[in-house]
Amino acid sequence: MAGRGAGISTFLLAAAVAAAFADSSIVVLALPDLYRAFDTSIVGVSWVVTSYNMAVVAAAVFFLPLASRLEPGATARAGIMLFAFASLGCAAAWRLEALVGFRALQGLGGALLLGASLPLFDRLRLPSGRGAGAALWTAAGMAGAAWGPALGGVLTQLADWRAIFVAQAPVALAALARMPGSAPAGQAVRRSIGHVRSRYKDRKEGEGEGRLSRLAP
Repeated sequence: MAGRGAGISTFLLAAAVAAAFADSSIVVLALPDLYRAFDTSIVGVSWVVTSYNMAVVAAAVFFLPLASRLEPGATARAGIMLFAFASLGCAAAWRLEALVGFRALQGLGGALLLGASLPLFDRLRLPSGRGAGAALWTAAGMAGAAWGPALGGVLTQLADWRAIFVAQAPVALAALARMPGSAPAGQAVRRSIGHVRSRYKDRKEGEGEGRLSRLAP
C-alpha cells in the first residue's frame, strides 16, 4: 500500500491505537459526573476505569500466546468492531452495571486491536525504515495515554460524559474502513482457524509418534 491512501490508513490506525490507550484513563475527569448520574459510591464508579484495564490485561494474557497463529488483519478488525460497538453501548448505558459491562467489552476489543495492530504497522513499509512501525505504534500509545484524561475532561465539559464514548466510535469505524494490509475478513478468519487446526494436528501427531517410539523395542 503506497501513497496518499497508505498515509490515511496509517493515520487512522494510529488514531484507533491512541484511542484504545486513552481509554485506560479517559473517564477519570468524568468520574464526578458519573458518580452523580448513577447515584453510586466511589468504589462503584471506580469500576468504570478498572473494568476496562482489567479486561485489557486479561485479554492480552490470553491473546499473546496465540498472536503468531492468527491473521493480524482479521484480529484487528474484530477488535475494532467490538471496540466501536462497546463505545456506543457505553454512551447509551442506562445503569452503572451496564456501563461497567460495556467498558469490559471495550477493553477486550482494545486488547485485540493493540495486539494485532503492531504487525499491521510493520506491513506498511514506512519511509522511515525498519522499526518505524513499532515506533509509530509506541508514539500513538504514548499520545493516547497522555492526552486521554484531558480529552475526556474537555468532552465532558462541552457536552457530558456520554460524549466521550460517542466520539470514539467514528474513529474506530474510520480505521476499520481503511484497514491496511489485511485480507478480507472471512478469508482471514478461515485462514487463521485452518492454521491453528494444522498446528494442533501436527502437535498431536508428534505426541503420538513420541509414544510409539518409547514403546518400540
